[in-house]
Amino acid sequence: MLILVRETVDRQGAPIPCFFQEPRYKDSDKSFLESLGHTVLESPAALGMVTSSTLVFGIHLYKKLYCETLAQAYPAVVVGTSWDCWDVFVRTTP
Repeated sequence: MLILVRETVDRQGAPIPCFFQEPRYKDSDKSFLESLGHTVLESPAALGMVTSSTLVFGIHLYKKLYCETLAQAYPAVVVGTSWDCWDVFVRTTP
């Protein structure tokens, strides 16, 4: 994802604010992302920030969190687990 953001910044000449949220980030992860000029948010702060121009990258979100994210506004781009995956998981889990 950082490579795509870098290319977009170079082509448009303006920085794109990037926000990262992961409950399992260690202090070193947060420091690294912040050293690149990004903002690290504590959960669930990012939920209220989703707009129609947002790119949401959440490949391992729980279904409930996907629903909460999409309830705010439908983002411009969502990179994540397919809905079919949830159906298979629910049917195959004891």
